[in-house]
Amino acid sequence: MSEQDLEFLDYIESSAKAIKSLEDERNVLQTKLAEAKEEKVILEKVAAQPTFDADRLSNALDVLADKRLIDPEYKQKVAAIVEEEPVKILDLITKVANASHQSGRSIPKEHNDSYKADEDGWGQLKK
Repeated sequence: MSEQDLEFLDYIESSAKAIKSLEDERNVLQTKLAEAKEEKVILEKVAAQPTFDADRLSNALDVLADKRLIDPEYKQKVAAIVEEEPVKILDLITKVANASHQSGRSIPKEHNDSYKADEDGWGQLKK
């Protein structure tokens, strides 16, 4: 073997080592890229979750507590639940909508045909 052949073999060997090193580095970078993409998806999902302004949520819960639609003692607990998992507001709305509350009661109108016989209305007065 000639000197030139030995140099050529050394060149091929060092090139193979460099290629192997570059392949390893590429694999590491591809793994990091996949992890970064996965983290981006997680962050996008978190960012997409609906949130409520704390003051507006507190004001809304104050109104519900004042109207006795929720227990005033549990207002902060309800706020914490809704802030942690905003979809829980739907459960609260459903409960409030189904709450049986009466702010007044109407009196059914009675139809009385006797007014025709008592045109001046004095017969309707009772002691």
